[in-house]
Amino acid sequence: MIVIDIETSGLDPQTSGLVSIGAVEFENPNNRFYGECYVPQEKDINEDSLPIIGFTSEQLRDTTRQSPYILLKSFIEWMEPVPDRTPAGLHVGSFDLQFLKQLADELNFDWPLGSRSIDLHTVMYTYLKMNDPNSYLVNNQRSSITGNFIQKYCGLSTVETPHNALTDALWEAECFARLIQKKNLIKEYGDNEIPSYLSATI
Repeated sequence: MIVIDIETSGLDPQTSGLVSIGAVEFENPNNRFYGECYVPQEKDINEDSLPIIGFTSEQLRDTTRQSPYILLKSFIEWMEPVPDRTPAGLHVGSFDLQFLKQLADELNFDWPLGSRSIDLHTVMYTYLKMNDPNSYLVNNQRSSITGNFIQKYCGLSTVETPHNALTDALWEAECFARLIQKKNLIKEYGDNEIPSYLSATI
């Protein structure tokens, strides 16, 4: 599978712009992708998003950066030889893939990824329900599993803002590996000990 994370200038795929894409092939974690692009004038920039993604409005509008067209084309070309292109990530189906598909349609690309995806929140939820139900908490009648919760539960330091798409894709891939395979996947996290409650489960 391909673990994907993106950064954007807002939350609406139709009106906001793509800022960056980060991805890692789960079965070959040294195979990684990262790229950034400018945000076209016709796309909105939500000022509240800037501290989260670590760019200024001026940087995002800088047309000397590569275009969204080139970034998406490069990403599609990077994915082409990957044997299993099933997309994965945290809320990947409800946000990242919708955003990328919208952009692909706008740019007249044949979007290669299907609708099936692997969601890290669902994997974490299932793990807790099966192995550690006392750690599953509900807030406002809904799951309180956040990215920070997953990172801490899997023995990783929480990722601070501003976010980076590749950094986020890497920690998500590492958490998939720890929850599913009970092992370290990403070399950058090799020094982070796997918690005993993860490694002891079947």
